[in-house]
Amino acid sequence: MDATSQARACAGCGAEFQAHRRATRRQKFCGAACQKQTWQREKASPTRVGTTGCCAVCQESFGVRHVAQRYCSIPCKAAAARAKVPQRWRHASSRYGVTPADFDRMLSEQGGCCDICRVDLHGVGLDRDAPQVDHDHSTGRVRAILCRLCNTALGNFRDDPRLVRAAAAYLECHRAA
Repeated sequence: MDATSQARACAGCGAEFQAHRRATRRQKFCGAACQKQTWQREKASPTRVGTTGCCAVCQESFGVRHVAQRYCSIPCKAAAARAKVPQRWRHASSRYGVTPADFDRMLSEQGGCCDICRVDLHGVGLDRDAPQVDHDHSTGRVRAILCRLCNTALGNFRDDPRLVRAAAAYLECHRAA
């Protein structure tokens, strides 16, 4: 972090982002897309100030004090934050039907390593060793858990075994002695 920025938590998704030092306190969101999604979610919220809401954690009724209120108490809000599903699980679940339990099972069957290069998968985000769900682009069927680099390489070769074999032959031909 440099002297011209400061870390803040996004009011929409909770992710940490770097706000420019000259930014006013009004900068609450990590980006315009997050701000728009939050506003749309609040606008579509069935709960309104002065009505009764149902806590998203304990299912108890409570008096709504602000539009985005989803929890009856601070402990319930903290419990929801601890149980929040990371973005990669939401993505893997919605796109491929892989639950966190499925992901953990697949990863343990692979010994916690990439199925191609065998690097230990314990990274996050854009780390080289971040685990990613590999799938067949034509059928959508999940194949295995790979590291980010191996998954990207397969995608760049358009899942074509002929291109992968041609690349391997190229590397063998031009190997330094």
